[in-house]
Amino acid sequence: MTARKLLAAGAVGVLMTLGIAGQAFAYTVAPQYKVTDFATGFSDTNIGPIGLAFDASNHLYVMKYPDGILYKFGTSGGAANVSTRVNTVAIPGTPAGIAFSKDGRLYAARQSANDVIEISPATGAVLRVVVTDLGGATGIATDPLSGDLFVTGPAANVLWRVSGVSSATPTRSTYQEVFDPDGITFGPDGTIYLASGGHAVKVGGTNSSSPTVTDIATVPTIDGIAVATSADTT
Repeated sequence: MTARKLLAAGAVGVLMTLGIAGQAFAYTVAPQYKVTDFATGFSDTNIGPIGLAFDASNHLYVMKYPDGILYKFGTSGGAANVSTRVNTVAIPGTPAGIAFSKDGRLYAARQSANDVIEISPATGAVLRVVVTDLGGATGIATDPLSGDLFVTGPAANVLWRVSGVSSATPTRSTYQEVFDPDGITFGPDGTIYLASGGHAVKVGGTNSSSPTVTDIATVPTIDGIAVATSADTT
């Protein structure tokens, strides 16, 4: 399993993960793009890197699913090994997506524990359970406008909003019903983009009084999703 970097001429790279254990994928890269290995050495027998998040210093954090191992890489990438491993004790509950908040805290959505936890970026230790009862919590992202966390729940076909994240009493609410939501990211204007049941969709963000779901494209095997850093990167 490998996280790869996709580059377009004159553009900043977009990070993605490719491959499922036991399967080989052939892919074609358009002439204006180049794909290079960025983080290697993940599992060949289990599903490897799923959660990806950059901190304010541009370090990449990767959650290895389902082992509950967090890795940290510098700007040049590297190999998943003891030198890049953050936690010594595996995180239980099948952590999937990870995201940094606006104030630099690290959160993870735990798929089998059905919750969101806060993790120490320094040690990988679980600091607290933020909210519970999020059926199949998988993807997680921070709203750039409100600072709230948004979590996908494919088991419930729901996109949740978690408010007051850093407070003693965070709250969750159903933001939008979406079919089989998985990967999630935000655009800089607060628009939400989702992998949803073989489609890429967008949902009005917190700057919208009545958010709606709009289909963007059909992508049968879509899982994760990311927003380009420039107009010529997809």
